[in-house]
Amino acid sequence: MIEIEQLRYVRLGTRNLPAAIDFAQRILGLQLIEKTDEQATFRSDFRDHTLVYEAGDPSQQSIGLELRSHAALERAVAALAAHGITATAGDAAPGPYRWAAYRVDAACVYTNTAPAGSYRAFGATHLQWIGESQVDEVARSAGLDPLEVRRSNLLTPGEEVRSGGKRLDADLLGDVEKVAVGSAAGRHEQYFGLDPLSS
Repeated sequence: MIEIEQLRYVRLGTRNLPAAIDFAQRILGLQLIEKTDEQATFRSDFRDHTLVYEAGDPSQQSIGLELRSHAALERAVAALAAHGITATAGDAAPGPYRWAAYRVDAACVYTNTAPAGSYRAFGATHLQWIGESQVDEVARSAGLDPLEVRRSNLLTPGEEVRSGGKRLDADLLGDVEKVAVGSAAGRHEQYFGLDPLSS
């Protein structure tokens, strides 16, 4: 059984987008927040979106679930996989940090048309750049030095990157310190987008 904290969103394919939009607005009472020729996005509460209708095959569906813990997430992914349902956890999004609390919204897209290549495989640099940019933004918003936020929260060798996963064998803090030494003194804004996992 999947221990669902909250249903975050539903994405449904439809052969008749105008009729689906009418149903969502008139019958369900949802607020239309964005519409294109290919999809319509609706909101029912504080969330960014609740329902997305996409023009196309009605069998193409996805849902976003909120779960309480990483362990619950792993059990949910395993339960869905046992039924042949593709799932993604977004578990790499917190990066190599020991955060007291974090929240990740992740989407799983099943397609056979997306371009692919070796760029996607090595260290997920595109994901890490986003994560490190968020660390910079959090530091700026809190009035903290981005380098100090990293010094305080980066995992050290031997710590688990993910619960039950492989232990870290890299000295990420050492790598960050090398970047800091090589940067102009007092110019911490240069740390924007710093990616310790790509070093």
